[in-house]
Amino acid sequence: MQKKDSYNVYLFKQTKPQMNNSFYLTFFIRKSRKKNYAGKCTIYLRLTYKGQRIESSTNLKIEHEKWSKTQHKAIGNSENSRTTNSCLEDLRNRIYTIYSNKVQSGEPFFVYDLHAELIGKNTNKETLIQLIKLHNAKKKDLIGVDIVKATWDRYETLSSHISSFLKHQYNIEDIALSKFTYSCVVEFEHYLKTEKNIGHNTTLKYLRNLQSIINYGIDLEWIVKTPFSKYKSKLKEVKRGYLTKEELQLLEDKEFVNSRISNVRDIFLFCCYTGLAYSDILSLTMDQINMGIDGEQWIKTYRKKTKNQVNIPLLPKALEIIKKYASHPKRVKENVALPVLSNQKMNNYLKEIGDLCGINKNLTTHLARHTFATTITLQQGVSIESVSKMLGHSDIKTTQIYAKITDTKVSSEMQQLRTKLSQKEAVKNIQERKII
Repeated sequence: MQKKDSYNVYLFKQTKPQMNNSFYLTFFIRKSRKKNYAGKCTIYLRLTYKGQRIESSTNLKIEHEKWSKTQHKAIGNSENSRTTNSCLEDLRNRIYTIYSNKVQSGEPFFVYDLHAELIGKNTNKETLIQLIKLHNAKKKDLIGVDIVKATWDRYETLSSHISSFLKHQYNIEDIALSKFTYSCVVEFEHYLKTEKNIGHNTTLKYLRNLQSIINYGIDLEWIVKTPFSKYKSKLKEVKRGYLTKEELQLLEDKEFVNSRISNVRDIFLFCCYTGLAYSDILSLTMDQINMGIDGEQWIKTYRKKTKNQVNIPLLPKALEIIKKYASHPKRVKENVALPVLSNQKMNNYLKEIGDLCGINKNLTTHLARHTFATTITLQQGVSIESVSKMLGHSDIKTTQIYAKITDTKVSSEMQQLRTKLSQKEAVKNIQERKII
């Protein structure tokens, strides 16, 4: 292929792969190409690295008889020869400096990267994997500051999915950001759903994370245009589970011989009566439980996930659980509100608890959070605005996803309406009888 640049014309050739990574630099002339230069030939530069070769014009001219094919330089002591050799030596030093810097950086490069840097061209060397690694490294530094580890884990999982996708779809290890187009985004979505068997909503979350990384690349000026400009997709509505009053009662009444199982049940119930997520319960200390404006005990803390402040009045059931563990060794030693186990152990025990109580639902701390939003609050007439604030949501739309109005609440409100209408009708009949 041919491209015009500040060195006139250069040719890039892919030769047979070599067994080593040796780098070669040489200057040469082509006698057959001396045209309109008063009998002079153009001096060319040839770079060879990893089986790839670039040849480009140096824009220097010399008489054929004054060029040494073996020494690759001008011969003689004329001013033109000395000037030509000085320019070639300067060019050689610049190229070796570029090469040395590339090697020392430890990052992979190609021969055209060397030439492009020499002539000051943008090589589009920034790649998708490179950007993801940089983004994730920055995110890792923010764990415990602005994000929780689970957020970083999701970005790392995305990185793994991208790598496997590039290998599966294009048989490459990485791709230039300029080549990661809208069609790549669509193919990646299809890959996650078909090859990885990932659900629609989870797939979209990965794509949104990828879009966030691409936007980061735009801020860094690594990429000019986002490949997501034409991409559109919506989350599918998911019915979120929660426990009913009856199921909550089963959990509360059940007696367990194993103290560890009883402990996990209590922590789960505490989540049901406070709406706190696992990470918030894990870090909850007694210092975060204080007297509120009503003289009652409140939890006043910040959500680990969003850093949003949450103020939650402690309901009697939640307060009982706090008092139950007043003398627990972990409370005494670490000042934590509850002796919370690891998330994995919690989930294992919760599955067993569900089986023992005959509750055919997947008990998780997230289910407990949904239960707080529905059974504990909304169904009892608490406004969605108050629920949103206690859950620590930035947008009330998020609360509407967590806490859909249930048939129980609809039934209850309609029954109240029936009662009001009946009372109005009764009053009307009495008034009509008085008139008569």
